[in-house]
Amino acid sequence: MPQPRYLLDDLQTLAAQGRYLLANRRAERNALSLDWGDAQFKAFIAGLRSSHYKGMRRALSIYDGRATIDADKYCARFDEENLRMTPDRRCCEFFVELAIRQHGSEDALLIISFHLSSQP
Repeated sequence: MPQPRYLLDDLQTLAAQGRYLLANRRAERNALSLDWGDAQFKAFIAGLRSSHYKGMRRALSIYDGRATIDADKYCARFDEENLRMTPDRRCCEFFVELAIRQHGSEDALLIISFHLSSQP
């Protein structure tokens, strides 16, 4: 499997600082439908480990088709009630694609895709 495009520590630092954004309408809709906000995104990204890495995707659409970017894919089981990763199969498994791009004068973490792992 190819190495991640971005350092996981960098992704987690940006998330912890609140310097992230949902990079397209689909990610926004999925976050709304799953009722995820700042606390859930920060906890999920903070809990990611290298073992959750599932590869890289090239040229994903961001900003609703106005640009593209390469992203790293992660998938992990997450306990939404206790805001932590878990091996418990009763908890949902979430899939996320993450990238870093300059936003204004600083880097920002882009959440390009976010959904339950069973969704397309």
